[in-house]
Amino acid sequence: MSDLPHPAKEDHRIRPSWKATLRLHCPLCGKGKVFRGWFEIQPACSHCGWEFQREDGYFLGSIYVNYTLAALGTALLWLLLRVILDWPSTIALPLAAGFLAGFSAWFLRYARAVWMYIDLLVDQPLEGSWPAPDSKAQDPSET
Repeated sequence: MSDLPHPAKEDHRIRPSWKATLRLHCPLCGKGKVFRGWFEIQPACSHCGWEFQREDGYFLGSIYVNYTLAALGTALLWLLLRVILDWPSTIALPLAAGFLAGFSAWFLRYARAVWMYIDLLVDQPLEGSWPAPDSKAQDPSET
């Protein structure tokens, strides 16, 4: 028998929170807010220190999340208006296009939060593998 510890006992992975993600809070700890304003993302969680802005292009995948749900919603709306309610295309098309534009803009924040959640599901960090909020070095350009 080997004297090595069992990997499952040493592996303390943190599971992301779906509820926190839908509230636009940190998917890791569920406490810090992800956004400062409507579109501006915090650099890191104010509670646990997990970095939200990982690298350039990190949120590129959120475009796919946003587009998929917007296209699906628009297609369902189109089917409802044209097939079920039998509205003419001259009314259904502008409504569907308006829904697509409005939903895409509104859902952008949620798509980014969902993308962070998916990233955490795929690559769950080990507990304590990121710096605590107060232990981060201050940016020299801010002094």
